[in-house]
Amino acid sequence: MLLACAAVPLLMSATPTSPAATGSAATRPAATADSATVGLPYVALGDSYSAGYGLQPLTDRPVPGCAQSAQDYPHRLAAALDLDLTDVSCSGAVTADVTSTAQDTGEGTAPPQDAALSSSTRIVTLTIGGDDLGFSQIAAYCVALSRNGPLLAHPLQADCRRHYTAAGPDNLGDKLRTTVSPAVAATLRTIHTRAPNAKVFVLGYPALAPDAADTPPGGCFRPTVGYPLPADGYPFTNTDVPFLLQTEQALDSTISADALAAGDTFVPTLEASVAHTPCAASTQPAGTPWVNGLSLSSLLPPSLQPGALHPDAAGVGYLTTQLTTTIKNAFPPNPTLMDTLAAPRILVPALALIAVGGAILLLRRRRTRTRPAQRH
Repeated sequence: MLLACAAVPLLMSATPTSPAATGSAATRPAATADSATVGLPYVALGDSYSAGYGLQPLTDRPVPGCAQSAQDYPHRLAAALDLDLTDVSCSGAVTADVTSTAQDTGEGTAPPQDAALSSSTRIVTLTIGGDDLGFSQIAAYCVALSRNGPLLAHPLQADCRRHYTAAGPDNLGDKLRTTVSPAVAATLRTIHTRAPNAKVFVLGYPALAPDAADTPPGGCFRPTVGYPLPADGYPFTNTDVPFLLQTEQALDSTISADALAAGDTFVPTLEASVAHTPCAASTQPAGTPWVNGLSLSSLLPPSLQPGALHPDAAGVGYLTTQLTTTIKNAFPPNPTLMDTLAAPRILVPALALIAVGGAILLLRRRRTRTRPAQRH
């Protein structure tokens, strides 16, 4: 129980602390941009999933403590499409931090993210809402000592599903309807006011828990607490794994509905990633996780390794690919004159017009040659 109590304060922390920045600036891949996106002003907003929490090197932007990575999906997207990037994403951000509140990271204070928007902004990306629901606290509450429980911080409870589905202030369905959805909708309205000429792309969260088809027969459980400290744990009971997925699905549906109601593009990532959750490391043979498990770097004092339950490099690559494809479709290349003429609906009428014009010109020339000379 001493080990359990020591780990709880850290696991309950909603805002991660970032390690010192290391490494060089991110290497930009060769741009594959279309002419329609080159140089467009792009502002990236959002929380730790936007900021690439856990990936190195850090940018120390917008302020130190945001744990923003030079390898987050905004930086990769900007490199792929040759966009003019302003990345103000910050780990731990809630919707209020995007639109109205200065965010204290413990190492600096980030101004409201929407200050980076203007009428010249053409592209906005956003991942937000998870911290409004309190998903990090939910995951911490659900940490268990075995696949059948009890819970680490609540040893009289076998699972956390009952707690979050019971009537009361922690009921997640009520919180989604009364707190998360109105906050996301208000955030999107503010973004459109600040950036009236921008196309807004709301990126969903990748799956943290698998569906039944991708869950091994014995479950996904891998411990987080022990000696020596286990690496890459997945400490959730067999009951709570499907509950966590259901919670994500409900969050995903809520954010998607708000984005569509605002006239924005929702970019889904949940369904295609259920086979790549941290549980994939528990399968035989091991699958390919796109999200890190939970790992303690020390027990006394308790500290969690950066990137827990956040996309790894492969996961961020997947998010980038989804966004790149969607934005390319939203900004099709400007056709050249030859492309326009080569289109079947243009080419056939154009050739017919040329043929008719040529025939008329030839006929006129023949009439001119055969017309008798006028007498004066």
